[in-house]
Amino acid sequence: DNYGLGENITFHADAEENIAIGAHALNDTSGASLRNIAIGQNAMTTLDIGEDNIAIGSQSLVLLKTGLKNISIGSYALTAADGSETENTAVGYYSMNGMNNDGSVKNVAIGSQSMAGITTASVASCVGIGYEALKGAAGTSENGTVAIGASALKALTSGAGNTAVGYQSGLLLDEGHSNTSLGYWALKTEKEGS
Repeated sequence: DNYGLGENITFHADAEENIAIGAHALNDTSGASLRNIAIGQNAMTTLDIGEDNIAIGSQSLVLLKTGLKNISIGSYALTAADGSETENTAVGYYSMNGMNNDGSVKNVAIGSQSMAGITTASVASCVGIGYEALKGAAGTSENGTVAIGASALKALTSGAGNTAVGYQSGLLLDEGHSNTSLGYWALKTEKEGS
C-alpha cells in the first residue's frame, strides 16, 4: 500500500510501500517505485521507479528519476540530481544542491550549503561536514575527499584524496590532490598543492 496526504498526490499501480506528505510530493511514479518517503512541497515529485529514497523538505530530491537509497533532508537539498544518482546523503539547506551526474555516488554532505557546488562532474565517496564544506567542488573528480569544519576546502574544484579538518582548513585550496590539513585555518591561504 501507498500512503499520501496532500494536494495532487498520485501513485502508479505498481508502486508500493511509499509515503508522501505535502502538495505534489512523490506524485509522478510511473512504475514500481518502492519504499520511498517524501515529505514537503514538491519533494521527490518526478521519481519514476526509484527505491528506498527519503526526501524531507521543500524541493528536496525534486528531479530524481531512478535513483536508489538517497537521503535528502532540507529545503533544496539534492535538487539537481535527475537520474540514477545513488546512495548520497545530503542534510542541510541547499546541501549537494547542484549535483547532477549519475556517476555521483556514496557522498555525504551535512551542513547548510555543504557540497553545493558539485554540478555535472562525477564525484564519489566524498564527505563534507559543516557550513559550506566542500562547497566549490564543481570541477573534475574530487573522489575520496573529506572536509570537516565550516568552509573546509570551500574553494576546491579539482583533486582527489584531500583531507581537511578544522575551521576554514584548506579554505582557498582550489586544486591539488592528496593534501592533508588539520586544524583551525590550516593551509588557509594555500591555493594549489599535491
